[in-house]
Amino acid sequence: MSEAGVLHCPSCGAVAGPNDTICGYCQAPLATVACPKCFGIAFKGAKNCPHCGAQLVETAAVREGQGCPGCKRPMALKELGGYSLEICEGCASVWIDRSTFETFCHDQEKQVVVVQALPSAPSEGTSALHQGYRPCPECRQLMNRVNFAQISGVILDACRDHGTFFDPDELRRLVAFLQAGGMERARSRQVEALKAEEGRLREANRELASGPPAGGEWSGGSVIGQTLGGTFANTLEQGLTRFLFNLFLR
Repeated sequence: MSEAGVLHCPSCGAVAGPNDTICGYCQAPLATVACPKCFGIAFKGAKNCPHCGAQLVETAAVREGQGCPGCKRPMALKELGGYSLEICEGCASVWIDRSTFETFCHDQEKQVVVVQALPSAPSEGTSALHQGYRPCPECRQLMNRVNFAQISGVILDACRDHGTFFDPDELRRLVAFLQAGGMERARSRQVEALKAEEGRLREANRELASGPPAGGEWSGGSVIGQTLGGTFANTLEQGLTRFLFNLFLR
């Protein structure tokens, strides 16, 4: 067994330094990658990290036709912290499929690992990102713009069926919100809103049961209509944002 932390050529097994670009024994080209678990340096092509032993997953080839919704450059599938994310090679935006995103939002330990391994956004080119409604890279339908959990302030592009798109730095901002207990605050706010709505409905029902006032004009219908109408309008207005919020408050 090789000594932990020592780099070996993935072709012949000879010891090599982290700055070597060619194996001194077999002359094979050498390129380094970062371990998604401990961020230690390993040679591309190695099966396991020499520092922590974690399995190293090769970056998949760029998906044909999978253009970044922001800058239209190719996106490549990468493994970060045990999660498969598609990262734009041009602007460093991120696409996460729906099931992966749901798991990720509950995994506080790996959230930090993932954002620490994200590439930095380039200093040039981000101003040219498309700012309108973006097409889903899977189905090509325009995605919804949603304020995650309604209170995070992180406005994401989301396809209900396929996943969520993050502009450069948005995933870091989302993780900061989650790590600071944002979902708990959002849950409390939603519960209070539901209680207030229930109180308004109870008041309207009591007015309906008491009958019209002495003057003969009864306003119960209008009260109930306003209450139910407000609820319906509220549902329509928040329909595009609530599916992510409700998804993580089960």
